[in-house]
Amino acid sequence: NEGLDKEPWLAKVAQCREAIAKSKHVLIIGGGITGVEIAGEIATEYPSAKVSLVHKGGKLLNGTESMHQTAMSAAKVLPGTLDIILNDKVDAKETLGEDGPKTYTTQKGVKLEDVTVVINCVGVRPNTQFLPPDMLD
Repeated sequence: NEGLDKEPWLAKVAQCREAIAKSKHVLIIGGGITGVEIAGEIATEYPSAKVSLVHKGGKLLNGTESMHQTAMSAAKVLPGTLDIILNDKVDAKETLGEDGPKTYTTQKGVKLEDVTVVINCVGVRPNTQFLPPDMLD
């Protein structure tokens, strides 16, 4: 939460929800647990927005083939449009649409047009400090 106290954090979440609700195209960078979950939630909650998830790896969730296939199957039945781009990267700064729609091009040449919201989910680590050590294995 960027070290924010509760009230500023809740204000930022509200700002993010408002930006996504207005967006035609949301770009999620990173196909780990956080990126996949956020992409699925946005595609479900805001089905009129296109969601593109760009992941540098060949498998979602950075896990086994079965985890990847489960995520890919789930993406097909979401009410919104979720495009998954694997084995590719995109250079985009996280934004909530302050600069208006932009077009981004992945390293392999895929054009992502009318993107207003970019959410970076690369390197996100879950907060596990509150868990007992025996639960972390």
